[in-house]
Amino acid sequence: MEDLQRSLHKSGLDAHADGSSVLIESRSGVVQDATLRHELIFKHSGDAVLGTGPFRVESQDSTHVLLRRIQTTPRKINEVLLLGFPTPREAFAHTLTGETDLLPLPDPKQLEFFKGVDRVNVVRGRGINAIAVAIGKKRLSRLERIAIDRSLPRAELSKLLEGVCPTILPIQELADPKPPRRLDIHVISNKLDLERMALGVARALGPNGGDVRIIKLEALFPLLEGQDFDLAMFTPLVWPPSVAALVWRSDSPYNLFKYSNPRMDAAIDAGDWARALQALAEDPPVAFICTPERLAVVDARVKNPELGPYGLLETLPDWEVEE
Repeated sequence: MEDLQRSLHKSGLDAHADGSSVLIESRSGVVQDATLRHELIFKHSGDAVLGTGPFRVESQDSTHVLLRRIQTTPRKINEVLLLGFPTPREAFAHTLTGETDLLPLPDPKQLEFFKGVDRVNVVRGRGINAIAVAIGKKRLSRLERIAIDRSLPRAELSKLLEGVCPTILPIQELADPKPPRRLDIHVISNKLDLERMALGVARALGPNGGDVRIIKLEALFPLLEGQDFDLAMFTPLVWPPSVAALVWRSDSPYNLFKYSNPRMDAAIDAGDWARALQALAEDPPVAFICTPERLAVVDARVKNPELGPYGLLETLPDWEVEE
């Protein structure tokens, strides 16, 4: 119980023994089931802190993490070496040449390079992050933000990804005024799919489409929090629907926008996700475009690779390999 309490405390959750059950309460008011999806539960073993999963960290630095299974299991993956590369291009090249065995694909267009490569298989999974356009509240009124949300041709924009990307349609309202000027679009570097989408959004806005400005990832978060921008590309969590409690509730530590909407909060607290999304659409901080499927290429020696329903590799302990 002490390990559980220690693991959850930093996220505003308290755990108590309640007979044969455990009672988990939220100090912050954020819906618990959404928060628990992100939490890592660990335990103390002597002087060490261990996760409760099947792997432990053997070594790590800024370029790698080596994981080894606590109990060796026949026909299962017993060692995982996670490698970091300076750019997505280098990670892609190392996988294409056979130096690495798995690569999450950030850009569906890269799939064509693996056609006819028998050494790997393509694995697909349901998307949990949308591609969206953040709309700065300091510079654009509610009616202007609704106008931007309604004006984007989602079906056409989703085709830019050349993959499965179901569109997320806005809730229709009466016509509202268009933005009064050209709108610049910020997008992080080394994300080719988002850069391509940013150019598509600029074209779709016609005379209101401004310049596409490339920024570093570390610059994106203060930009979103400050809200002093026109438009910015980013990828918010949208599945399962309960993640709205994490991303958009006023007091959530994961609310990058510092977005505050009492109607949204009330709907979240009631667990009414349809009403929560309606409230979000009526005062939109973003225009959702589509939710791309997740893709990865995996070494063909793995028999049953399947992307996790939430974490990409949460099912990896169950993957089987040829002997």
